[in-house]
Amino acid sequence: MMRYVAIFDTVMIALYTLLFIMQLWNQTFSTENFFKISVTMGILVLTVTVIGLIYREFMKDKELKKDNYIG
Repeated sequence: MMRYVAIFDTVMIALYTLLFIMQLWNQTFSTENFFKISVTMGILVLTVTVIGLIYREFMKDKELKKDNYIG
């Protein structure tokens, strides 16, 4: 699961980097729209990462309970 989260985050950061360079050189979007896109991409990356971490911890606890390491 974390592999998919890492791939998603890497792709999103790469896309944002390209978008940022385009904005820097060409002013592709208005300042307001670029800010909205930036915030949205940041929220997406953060949300997917947090969900991935919660899922990993849940699965780890489930495995530990199965192996009788925790009650």
